Amino acid sequence: MPWIKFILLCYALLAIFVSGGLFFKDKHYASKVLALFILLMGLEMINYVYATTALVSISTVFIARYYFYVGFIYGPLLWFYFLFLWEKKQSFQGRDALHLIPMLLAFVYFFDIFILPGEARIAFIRVHFFDRVMPLNYARALHLLVYAVVIVRHCQKMPVELPKVKRVLSLGIASIFFLTSVLMLGFTCFARDWHDFAPYYLIISTIVFSMAYLLYFQPDFMARLGGKYVHSGIGKKDMERIQTKISHALQAERIFLERDLNLKALALRIEEKPHHLSQTFTRLIQESFNEHINRYRIDYAKQILLEASFAHLTIEAIAQEAGFNNRVTFNKFFQKFTGMKPSAYKSMAVSH
Repeated sequence: MPWIKFILLCYALLAIFVSGGLFFKDKHYASKVLALFILLMGLEMINYVYATTALVSISTVFIARYYFYVGFIYGPLLWFYFLFLWEKKQSFQGRDALHLIPMLLAFVYFFDIFILPGEARIAFIRVHFFDRVMPLNYARALHLLVYAVVIVRHCQKMPVELPKVKRVLSLGIASIFFLTSVLMLGFTCFARDWHDFAPYYLIISTIVFSMAYLLYFQPDFMARLGGKYVHSGIGKKDMERIQTKISHALQAERIFLERDLNLKALALRIEEKPHHLSQTFTRLIQESFNEHINRYRIDYAKQILLEASFAHLTIEAIAQEAGFNNRVTFNKFFQKFTGMKPSAYKSMAVSH
């Protein structure tokens, strides 16, 4: 099936191009993680074409030195992507490296084969395919499926205040990843050799790279798709009424200072349905719940940073005073809305 290999090679080059666009187009961690995921997929396509065509006769240096390990990275990458997309995570932390343990174990398990010269490596794999290679193949496929199931389950618990566009995007990507994982497990169990994986790569790469293309070249696609579902809700007059109640709760009652404030709590306070508030934020206010609330908190923080009565407080204490639960989130939104760090803002104000 040489035509499939040619299409896969084109997909691979497209993936590398699109991943670069996503990585540099958006500074948010979610986009960068997704870009890395697409890049690795593209490189796997190239590796597959290389290993199953005459290209392998040029050099055997890469045989069995990429495919087995990269499969243990896809799951963690998408897991982090959703955490960043849902704003449950603001940056990477040291404990995140624990997700790489399966990949490291796979490397240790396959290390004696990895270090063999090309021809010797190929000969060893042929002889020990079922007792050494297939266990790693099964581990790779099951690892993908476990992460896919976890991600799908968490999609059922998405934050209620998440904009509709992000909800649709999350469900779409989670569904694609789950389908990919199930197909991978099926091909691993029943394919006779790696050449039989060509239809799998063709199907999955078509779906994945179509999504990537839409994200890069048609950024308003998801907005239109999300809008299809959003517009079935309340009308503009109702949203304006809800916006007035939101503004009163934030400006007069200063409920943004409550550190445990969430969309449900706000809805209960102003006696409205949570999904109506979500639609109001998305369509009329045009900010997510978190962004809108944190904008008020940052404005308040800017005020107290300049007041002498709060001069003795640390930045972390200022963050808590303004309604934030931690300094990391405070710094992130302060820099987002003001273009500088809280300490720099305070120093500038004092100097003037």
